[in-house]
Amino acid sequence: MSITVGTQLGSHQITGLLGKGGMGEVYRAHDSKLKREVAIKILPEEFSRDPDRVSRFQREAEVLASLNHPNIAAIYNFEQAGGMRFLVLELVEGETLADRMEHGPIPIDESLAMAKQIADALEAAHEKDIVHRDLKPANVKITPDGRLKVLDFGLAKRSVFAEVDIETSTGAHSNTEFSVEESLKMSEDVPTRRKEKYRMTATVPSTSDRVGKIESTLRTNAAQAEADRRLTPQAMAALHDAGIMRTWVPKTYGGLEMDPIPALKIFEEIARIDSAAGWIASNSSIIAFLCQIINDQGSAEMFSDPRTLVAGGWFPPGKAVPVQDGYRLTGQWAFASGCNYANWLTSHVVIMDGDTPRLDANGNPVSMITFFRASEAEILDNWHTLGMRGTGSHDVRVDNVFVPASRCFVLSPVDRPASAFKGPLYRFGFWMAPAPIATVCLGIARAALDDLIELAKRKTPSYTQTPLGDRPVVQDRIARARALIDAGRHYLYGAYGEAWEYVQSGRRIELAQGMPLALAGSFAVDAACQAVDLVHASAGTTAIRNENRFQQYFRDVHTASQHAFASISRFESAGKVMLGRQSDWAFYYL
Repeated sequence: MSITVGTQLGSHQITGLLGKGGMGEVYRAHDSKLKREVAIKILPEEFSRDPDRVSRFQREAEVLASLNHPNIAAIYNFEQAGGMRFLVLELVEGETLADRMEHGPIPIDESLAMAKQIADALEAAHEKDIVHRDLKPANVKITPDGRLKVLDFGLAKRSVFAEVDIETSTGAHSNTEFSVEESLKMSEDVPTRRKEKYRMTATVPSTSDRVGKIESTLRTNAAQAEADRRLTPQAMAALHDAGIMRTWVPKTYGGLEMDPIPALKIFEEIARIDSAAGWIASNSSIIAFLCQIINDQGSAEMFSDPRTLVAGGWFPPGKAVPVQDGYRLTGQWAFASGCNYANWLTSHVVIMDGDTPRLDANGNPVSMITFFRASEAEILDNWHTLGMRGTGSHDVRVDNVFVPASRCFVLSPVDRPASAFKGPLYRFGFWMAPAPIATVCLGIARAALDDLIELAKRKTPSYTQTPLGDRPVVQDRIARARALIDAGRHYLYGAYGEAWEYVQSGRRIELAQGMPLALAGSFAVDAACQAVDLVHASAGTTAIRNENRFQQYFRDVHTASQHAFASISRFESAGKVMLGRQSDWAFYYL
């Protein structure tokens, strides 16, 4: 049954869509029986035949029915009509806490008042042995009279003891509460344990805290990185010490396994400070993320070192000759960002049978992604580029190097990731790849716009009497640049936020869910480039001098925008899919 405005479900008439997520669709509706506005949460039709999903949906209704608190949105009923199962919920008017956070910092007094209301709601739930498990700013509404309401108990569980771990973040989708029911080793004295009720541990710093501690070091070393064509040892050490290089390493290996939105915002914030550092942090993180494709033995070997850094590139393909227990690799690959500091490298190779590539059933060469020790490779100092010079993205070369099968993956759909990578984060698969590139470009664009606004306050262009900030053309460009940056950020974080909700259900991102991510990545990159172009055009001769960063912003964003995973060429790749054609981008099918 298709749900549109005007659809009648029992006594409820649908009047609009409020939102969609992995756990259901929420609509605004009018209750003709009781003459009131309500929210209707519908179990999607594709899940209505899944007994587990139906059971989970009913459990959400039972959980909400057991709660009665002014800071928790109420449930009115659990109904079935027109073949649809749905919850009838209190309609909470107002903006979400995520929306409020986008307006800027919240004053401390207001923050404390908000925190108290959220804590009161959680206390009421915990008194009923209920753990929300999906608490985030997007699931908290602020009513017009200032009351906070906690929403969406779709992932809630009953637990004999609720242990709470707080991860503070400026991200609108960061998890701040989760159940460790499965891993918690209960003592025999359960009542005593329950007295501990809220063991709060602020073990993960916020984005601003984590980046703020290293900002000075990154800024101080940025110019030297540009000159040396690689990050300085001090900047690299700062990224390691802050835990940035463990952002997407699994918790099993001592990593942060950070939720996507706060992680992406960290990459963006670092790029705003130093584009090269932002690139190294995000690029190494996405490669670590993709180590899910090799088996447990291979990934455990790579991440046994807490300061592991993986670099490398996948083009052009090298050659892999099969031998006992593995392959011997020969090849040279470009764009190995951070290779000077890496202890592992990755490459793309074609399996050879003699002098001929091995072919699959469709007549295509069989290729692999491989990982090998950096000490086994030669770095070719050839990173001489327009921009992103500080990334040290040199070529690397190997000759007849043995790589065990445990560190090789024959390219195919990723349906059985390594056991350490079973968490929802890794269900994005290759669809996560565009986002780190986009956040770096957005960070560069934000820095460029910030610098232009400061320049406009003090500069009067040569041979004129009108300050830069009073020139209509500059005012227009500043506004349009801001709009482009905001549009790119909202599209990117919105798309990945929705996908994050989707993977919570246990499913991996596939082609249908991945298209918005691909589009958002390329759109954000293009928007950032356009914004920087507007900035560069407005800064005048200030933008051509090396002592000012405007010229570097221009060079860096246009260099980063050429990355194949998020370049404007991917619009064509996505358009083919939208028109029912086979895409030219093979990674869509992995």
